[in-house]
Amino acid sequence: MDQVEIDRAILWHFGDQGLGKQPGDFMYRLIRAIAVADPSNRDKLATAFPQLVAVFADVAYTPDGLERVRQRVIAAVVPA
Repeated sequence: MDQVEIDRAILWHFGDQGLGKQPGDFMYRLIRAIAVADPSNRDKLATAFPQLVAVFADVAYTPDGLERVRQRVIAAVVPA
């Protein structure tokens, strides 16, 4: 999983249909698992999928996380 793929999947999960992109079935299920996991199980998921859990947590738990991820996607996919 590359960073842009992760960012776009997380944006899609949080309802951004413009920059977000629906992930494949496996990543979709991982994101759902992260979303419903308690902190202990989220830590276990982070061991195997650190980038995915980090981006999810950034968007879910920090005030400017969603905008930060949007800006990262824009920088990656929009030609300069």
